Amino acid sequence: MPIETVNTQQQHLGKTMAKKITKPRPWTKDDVRSLKTMAREKVKTTEIARKLKRSLGATHQKAMRLGVTLGARRKTKNSSTAPPRKP
Repeated sequence: MPIETVNTQQQHLGKTMAKKITKPRPWTKDDVRSLKTMAREKVKTTEIARKLKRSLGATHQKAMRLGVTLGARRKTKNSSTAPPRKP
């Protein structure tokens, strides 16, 4: 049975699925302090987000607004040891 049919039948029977509504939680001073501290200690971004109970996107956005750098890009084998190319 197609999904559209199931949804239509549920609506006719008065059974609608509940939608999860998320409301943005304001950043507290403690949240910002923790974010800055963990960023300074070079904690992984995913771990920072998990500890703050925030999404990865929200954590990145807040850090960007605060001017905080999160996670350095990893160096590849060739980028740090390879001699410069000649034209």
